[in-house]
Amino acid sequence: MDRLAGREEPASLLMIDLDRFKLVNDTFGHPVGDIVLKTVSTTIQSSLRKSDALGRLGGEEFAVLLPGADATGALAFADRLRNEIATRKLDEIAGANVTLSIGIADHRAGESRDAWLARADHALYAAKTSGRNRCVVAE
Repeated sequence: MDRLAGREEPASLLMIDLDRFKLVNDTFGHPVGDIVLKTVSTTIQSSLRKSDALGRLGGEEFAVLLPGADATGALAFADRLRNEIATRKLDEIAGANVTLSIGIADHRAGESRDAWLARADHALYAAKTSGRNRCVVAE
């Protein structure tokens, strides 16, 4: 996020969580869970522009930084990504689907990194509590 310091262009942050991932690990084992994580991260990475950044926050949670994207553009990107993952059948989990919940926050002038991250995380929580497999833009 330091690469945004001093910039006035829009930027958005996505917090991504694999829905019910514990069930994948419990049902198919951690080696299969690792394959699922790699598949999802590879899919996300292949969808990004050179200016974007992907990071794993831990467990089954990822963050994506989208410099130059406002909330509308970030939502469109996130929803395409969510649909791509949701429609992919994974042989490793008996042809089942993985779904994503995604929280989106556009950067506000003067907002700290922690506040921006907290808004994206709050939006992710809203996506999960409102039914999962959806994208929610932070207020």
